[in-house]
Amino acid sequence: MQQPPTPSHPAPPGPRGWPIVGILPRIWRDPLRFFTEVARECGDVARIGIGKFQLYLVSSPDLIGHVLHGNAKNYWKGKGLAAAEVVMGQGLATSEGDLWERQHRLIQPAFRSPQLAAYLPFLHEATRALLDEWRPRSRRGEVFDAAEDMRRLALRVTCRILFRSDLDPAAHASISRGVALANEKINRSAWALVPLLDSLPTPFNLRFRRALGELDGAVYRKIREQRESPRGGDGLLDQLIGSANGNPKSAMDDRQLRDEIVTLFIAGVDTPAHALAWTIHLLAHHPDWAERVAGEAEEVLTGDGLAWDAVERLDIAERVFKESMRLYPPAWVIVRTPFEDDVLGGYSIPASSPILMSQYVVHRHPSHWDRPETFDPERWRPENSASRHRFAYFPFGGGNRFCIAQGLGMLLGKFVIAMAAREYRWKEAGSRPAVPKPLTTLRPKHGISIRVEERTPASGPLRRPCEQGPQRETAARP
Repeated sequence: MQQPPTPSHPAPPGPRGWPIVGILPRIWRDPLRFFTEVARECGDVARIGIGKFQLYLVSSPDLIGHVLHGNAKNYWKGKGLAAAEVVMGQGLATSEGDLWERQHRLIQPAFRSPQLAAYLPFLHEATRALLDEWRPRSRRGEVFDAAEDMRRLALRVTCRILFRSDLDPAAHASISRGVALANEKINRSAWALVPLLDSLPTPFNLRFRRALGELDGAVYRKIREQRESPRGGDGLLDQLIGSANGNPKSAMDDRQLRDEIVTLFIAGVDTPAHALAWTIHLLAHHPDWAERVAGEAEEVLTGDGLAWDAVERLDIAERVFKESMRLYPPAWVIVRTPFEDDVLGGYSIPASSPILMSQYVVHRHPSHWDRPETFDPERWRPENSASRHRFAYFPFGGGNRFCIAQGLGMLLGKFVIAMAAREYRWKEAGSRPAVPKPLTTLRPKHGISIRVEERTPASGPLRRPCEQGPQRETAARP
């Protein structure tokens, strides 16, 4: 139970910085290392100064639960969202209040378990197409970037969910470029020392504006096409266009539709792609676990089709994917800002002061995890995880802003990994180490360079569309 703020509560400790810029150069150089060191040296709450500007790093699961859940009404995403709004407008990730609640109600059904079963056929189709591309690469001994392949896969799946059809190559390329540069733009703006520089016509800003224009053009064309030729709710865009149910006041205009679609692209491409890429990286260095995933997939993914209840039985693949997201959480930090003063861990937190809660820091903190740097999917067995604090692991956030696509993300992760492990072994082959680069998501800085070796599954590769089944709810660096 948090105490009400009073003048008697002190400010928390924090790292020393330089005049004017504070600790910003240390953040720029290696933010993951910096925040990890601050949490371990300063404790559950740390005050970080950037000149006169103050932000707070919170690393206690209890206190994170207070911010995201217990006292969530006192917190909003804050002014740091201005960078994201340049890209996503007033989409689900950036909107607040009544607009967010309305849009959340409209979009949430598309990501519940009954609907996830309907996505399984084209998830299988997209994965099957990618695995077929790997076959000639395997025979040639070719080295390729698994991170880029996972990104192409995630983009194709997102297009199918939004539009229930593939886009032409030019539109795919426009969206891919737009999403990549948008994520980099959000990250640069969030840590900009001089915000004015963010709007100058630098080479990067010019590339970003062109890419955002191409992304907008592709999305608006799709909105126009599906307004002119509605298909009865086939894709999420159709559902959003038809969501007014005869009430003109509830109808979304083209700009709101654009904001929601672009938001889903930003969240739905790089986040699962990087989670999958890090999982491949870990399995390449832990072949014993890759063999266990392959054995389970060989047993479960059998027959001419693939049933929903079979995917739900991919327990080993799910544990591996969860452990990968513990060590390399795609969303590596969450920011909240209090409307009013609060007290966290006995320390005074002034209103309007940004609070950072880092999944990367908490997921690797020795106070919350045994052998935190070790890759160990066994920690996800029910008997090993039942007593774990709810907010010791929060790759999808928490509270009322919990990631709406959590179910789809888990489905995509375990399904793709199981299918791929069933047919291939991974061998990491890059000359440079796979190190994380924290942008809006935790991406592999140099990609994940791998070779693949073919297996010969007893039942052969799955090639027919999936069947819908019961619709139920459901060492880091080697």
